[in-house]
Amino acid sequence: MFAFLISLLSIVGNVLTIYILRSQTKYSQQIRIYQIQLAISHIVAPVAGYWMLIASSLKGTWLFGEIGCKFYGFLQGFCAFFSILVVAAIAINRATRLKAISTSNSTETIRNSIILWIFTFALIAPPLFGLNRFVIEGLGTTCSIDLHPVDVAARAYIIFILFFGFIFPLFIIFFSYRRVCLVLFESALFRQQTKVHGRLESSGEIDLINSQLDLMRALLRR
Repeated sequence: MFAFLISLLSIVGNVLTIYILRSQTKYSQQIRIYQIQLAISHIVAPVAGYWMLIASSLKGTWLFGEIGCKFYGFLQGFCAFFSILVVAAIAINRATRLKAISTSNSTETIRNSIILWIFTFALIAPPLFGLNRFVIEGLGTTCSIDLHPVDVAARAYIIFILFFGFIFPLFIIFFSYRRVCLVLFESALFRQQTKVHGRLESSGEIDLINSQLDLMRALLRR
């Protein structure tokens, strides 16, 4: 029952998110593309996979065999890694848009999104080809990557996905938003100092600072 409720809320919430993002044209087009993909991945996971979890939970055991286990493990892993990478891409986009003029466009964002899809597939696909495997988890109602493999290659794969699927994106997110916050605080401090001492050198400098602050406020509100 709990899994069904979570699935329903996830589907409804993300469908509404997509509708709002498509209708609100005032938001950054690049950010909207990433956020829509993030919402889609959060819809695909419950629609295509959670029903297997619900059915297995009702019976108390995995019902869909080895093929079903591979399908469920691959799908949930793909959506999970893709979500993390998209959040990292959004962080990079916001950090790089601190410039007064941004060169980013929708075509570049779509190209970057395709790269994210390919990289996510590279992260989660190896168990389908014999490098590690998808196994039934402890409760017996879900499947995931075997986190306790015996052979060295499978262990190396675990380290690979841990670094590139979690640690590396987390560092990107942290340092990107650190840059966002530093620029915001430095710009605000500089403007306050120049106002206090009456040393605003040029209207162009003032306009640049104001534009940075306005951009930062808009980014942090999203």
